[in-house]
Amino acid sequence: MDPKSNTNIIGHIAHQWLKQTTQVTVQGHTSGGIFLKLERERVLFLTNTFSLGPVNIITDQKLPDSWKLHSIINIEYSSQKLHFDHLTHPLILEPYEIWTIPNSPDYAISITEQNIRLRQAANQLKLIKNGEGFSPFLSLMQGKTNTGIDSHLLGIWTAILGIKTALVTLNEFDFLQNAKLLIGYGRGLTPSGDDFLSGLLFTLQRLNNNFIPELWLNKMQQQILEIARGKTNAVSFSLLYCATIGSADFRIQQLLEPLINEDIIFHDQAINIARWGNSSGVDLFIGIAIALQAIQERKILK
Repeated sequence: MDPKSNTNIIGHIAHQWLKQTTQVTVQGHTSGGIFLKLERERVLFLTNTFSLGPVNIITDQKLPDSWKLHSIINIEYSSQKLHFDHLTHPLILEPYEIWTIPNSPDYAISITEQNIRLRQAANQLKLIKNGEGFSPFLSLMQGKTNTGIDSHLLGIWTAILGIKTALVTLNEFDFLQNAKLLIGYGRGLTPSGDDFLSGLLFTLQRLNNNFIPELWLNKMQQQILEIARGKTNAVSFSLLYCATIGSADFRIQQLLEPLINEDIIFHDQAINIARWGNSSGVDLFIGIAIALQAIQERKILK
């Protein structure tokens, strides 16, 4: 599919969820679009921005200003038409394309080259997002001292290191205890702790190479989702869910690919993700990097 050939694009998870519902509730407006909430803490994002993602609905039509917070909008959905049936300002997307995340490239990279690219990505992110979210951890990941980082944030770093160790040793208890400290931690629409876990889980699920056994990983993911359902907001919960099935915004996919396959050129992928939210891009990257470091250690153990 060439997504630019159609002005209406629906993410593949949004497509699944829309088939299961008859109405959505307006949860919020941002400069980028409108958040629409379904039952069971699931959220879609209606936007004019060409940002491909599993729960995004993209259109070039003007988004209705009159969709007020908490308004209920009925949904009529078919294979060719998505109709938001609002009393004064309906919105019809017809026809539309469904975006599905491409298959992952093979995991084919040396540890040495992977570490070089991880350092390059970290340095790019530090230039743009220094001081935001989990960005102080970029230096710690490279073995530098923790000078200037407050004690509470250092406690979060300890939890992150605990997650990495638990992945290497497959320690369920330690993994979940440390993950609990991160769920819902931080400010903003998607807290830093949630973004970190999304990057981590997306990477582990996306690789599908059984360095982390599938049954073990699936068990951990389901428990994280159960905790997140009651501890964080619906937007973060939806993105965490996407990560557990190996799907995420195309910018995250594009950043991960050169970190796992030497044949894919690494250039400015980290810069692209740095522009995402206040600190979401850097927080996601740290999750990706910790997952890859854990896989490196498990490969050495084998």
